[in-house]
Amino acid sequence: IVDLYTSSIVVSEVESHIRDDLQLASSETRNFIRKQICIKGLKGSEQFSALFGDFREQGWDTYTLNQWIEFIDDTDCLVLETNTVSLQDVLSDYFNGVAPFEEKQKKKYEFPDAIIIKSIKEFVNSGANQVFVITKDQGWINAFSSFRNVIVVDDIIDILKEIYSDVDPKI
Repeated sequence: IVDLYTSSIVVSEVESHIRDDLQLASSETRNFIRKQICIKGLKGSEQFSALFGDFREQGWDTYTLNQWIEFIDDTDCLVLETNTVSLQDVLSDYFNGVAPFEEKQKKKYEFPDAIIIKSIKEFVNSGANQVFVITKDQGWINAFSSFRNVIVVDDIIDILKEIYSDVDPKI
């Protein structure tokens, strides 16, 4: 019933957050364990030595990143590539104050969003039927305001209600 789409930028951002969060979690966990007097005796034990090591070396990051990649694969999520987006078009939008750059000074860090938006627009223009975009960001909302087959909602529940209202009128 639903096809899931994301951008290669989002995939890379999530991977970066996973790495950063795991580095912090590994450090905090290692420091917490080292402070526990009641388990200091386990440090010399071969059976429990892993508790005192660097968890990233034990494969935390690889395992978690693989779960993310498996999620993308298992959901048949189509990753929209950004290599077809014209940098000139994005810069033109920026200098002309086109959404998501309508407040240029506040939004100058929105280039990744602008590239994602352009890739979604290219996808829609290539013949995609109806596309739902989930966001509360006003720049995104404005960017898709003229696209009839792009429906912007701020909650995935709204999309599910729309989809299932055709299937079950009780929803």
